[in-house]
Amino acid sequence: MGADKKVFTIKSQRIFKLNNLKIIFMKQKKLLLLFICISAYLLICTSAFAQNKTIIDSLQRAIKSAKNDTEKVNFIYALSSEYRNFNGDSALILSKNALALAEKNNYLKGQARCYNNIGLIYHYSGNYPLALDYQFKAMKIYEKQNDKKGIAISYNSIGIVYWQAGNYILSLENFMNALKIRESYTGKELESKENKQGISGCYINIGSTYLLQEKYVESLANYKIGQKIQEEINDQNGLYMSSNNIGEINYKQGDYPLAFENYSKALKIAEHIGNKSGVAGCYLNIGNTLEKQKKYNEAIIYMNDAIKLARETGYMEVIKEASLGLSAAYKGLNNYEKAFAYFKYFSEIKDTLYNKENAKSIAEMSAKYETENKQKEIDLLNKDKELKDTEIKKRNILIYSVSAGFGLLIILSVIILRSNQQRKKANDLLAEQNAKIDTKNKEITIQKEIIEKKNKDTLSSINYAKRIQETILPADGLIKRHLPQSFVFYRPKDVVSGDFYWFVEQNNILFYAIIDCTGHGVPGALMSMIANSLLNEIVKEKKITKILEELDKGISQQMKKSEESLKSLDDGLDISVCVFDKQKNEIQFAGAHQSAYQISNNELKEFKGNVYSIGGFFPADMKKEWTNNQIKIHPNDMIYMASDGFQDQFSGEGNLKFSSQKMKELFLEISTLEIEKQKEKIVQTFFEWKGNYKQIDDILVIGFRV
Repeated sequence: MGADKKVFTIKSQRIFKLNNLKIIFMKQKKLLLLFICISAYLLICTSAFAQNKTIIDSLQRAIKSAKNDTEKVNFIYALSSEYRNFNGDSALILSKNALALAEKNNYLKGQARCYNNIGLIYHYSGNYPLALDYQFKAMKIYEKQNDKKGIAISYNSIGIVYWQAGNYILSLENFMNALKIRESYTGKELESKENKQGISGCYINIGSTYLLQEKYVESLANYKIGQKIQEEINDQNGLYMSSNNIGEINYKQGDYPLAFENYSKALKIAEHIGNKSGVAGCYLNIGNTLEKQKKYNEAIIYMNDAIKLARETGYMEVIKEASLGLSAAYKGLNNYEKAFAYFKYFSEIKDTLYNKENAKSIAEMSAKYETENKQKEIDLLNKDKELKDTEIKKRNILIYSVSAGFGLLIILSVIILRSNQQRKKANDLLAEQNAKIDTKNKEITIQKEIIEKKNKDTLSSINYAKRIQETILPADGLIKRHLPQSFVFYRPKDVVSGDFYWFVEQNNILFYAIIDCTGHGVPGALMSMIANSLLNEIVKEKKITKILEELDKGISQQMKKSEESLKSLDDGLDISVCVFDKQKNEIQFAGAHQSAYQISNNELKEFKGNVYSIGGFFPADMKKEWTNNQIKIHPNDMIYMASDGFQDQFSGEGNLKFSSQKMKELFLEISTLEIEKQKEKIVQTFFEWKGNYKQIDDILVIGFRV
């Protein structure tokens, strides 16, 4: 009876916490439904059909054949815009490369466009202070060049960041300024499709701001104006946004069937135009509508689809809000364990995206920008005053020139006397300052010596850790004795590594594994020591899936994970394990987030591991099941295993990842070579691909011939 009472108390506490916390964040939940639409408009208008591979290939060729640096900046900027909607990392690298080249050539228009693009990328990833900083930089250049179109774009971009931060007064002011500029155009410029898209977008953004202020009449009126313009120019991107936002008004007014209808219409358009971010947002909105109608199981399906798609695009806002929606749906199904787990996950992401430092940074940047604008006005007034003063002085010079001549001798005498006095004071002051500088230099020298000693001690500790880590790696002679035709390409990113390989022989059975621990450097090295120790303890298991099961259990215990403690969702490792029975001439393979590759008769076959990692976050009510892959081998077959470091390496030329597909093509190409030639070819390919770009992760590739 006592145990039952304790369980009831814990559940009651969780129900109470969920109910209260859900009320606290309900406003933020509805904020996202609009944020998806307003942000998606900005991205689509500047980069439609972002995933068009033909355009990407064409731009990459154009970059190589550019006649001058200005052309090259424009092409790299365009390529970054294409990548922005589905690969934010590559887009950011390309934009910064374009910015550096534009700054080198003093190409101001290119700088402004790159600042705007980088601001969009940071806004898309949830870094609002940096987004605002870069948009202000773009605005300064546009204002300096009197570029009305650029100024309108900057007003709209800045308004969106203020809108996201909850400052609706400044948000509305910036949207109105953008609309005023666009409607001031005349003739063909006013009637152009691009300008009409911009005008309709301003009306949509103004409507979204009124919606959050619960001014539904004003909101709907602006939406309708924007929608009418979009229908005139057949703007599918804008029509998607209008349908979604009108659905939001239906949702706010409690008309969930009509909201579902408009969200579904928006989803159909987003899927048609290939807007992944928009599709994810529609999934989220539909899921929330179904949850309100108590269709909890259907809502869960849509929420999970939203999270899956958002992870592909790095859209953290959708992941955050879908986690909150899943918490509410599971609460409706009385599944309080999952409801609490997803609410905790929502809170962790929310704390990352919205914190006091972000709000403070946004306020400081806004104040700085306003101060600079006011200073410009003051400088202009001062300049006018100086011109007037100059004219007065010219008139006065004629009047005072005669009297000045008579007083010149007296003035020169006074100047000489005072100059001698000042020279003496200056010499005394200089001597005092030199003494202070000498004292300061001595203090700096002492501090420098202390820092150098600390750095030396730290480096010595890391090198000692490297020697310890090297002792856990199997000796080359041990592997060669049992697998004469084998190679290992092992290149840590830092002094110590999170990747390592493990080899044991028992009763003519070979256990060969590669392990990729969370992170690299010192944290990864610590995890590798734990993993190696656990593998040595459980190697007696002959059943390969049992090895992974015991390893997962051991890692989870070491990290002290449980359903009630979800502080770290990523502590764990990926692994590939091959068990080679030489007597039976057969190989078993199992893996966690890694694959093994067999090449037989010039054909490559991939054996995929399970999709979850060893350790790491995993719902407590689900069980990990490990797959045992039986590999039928023939004489001269090649077996390869690799961590993700090689395939994730960016190139020095195009800043693109090497990819798993190129990895498989490389294995197929070298499989017939002698084993040492294979390793040479892999090493050569890695360094040619990497070029001058830094190594981003630990590298580990092994191969052996059976």
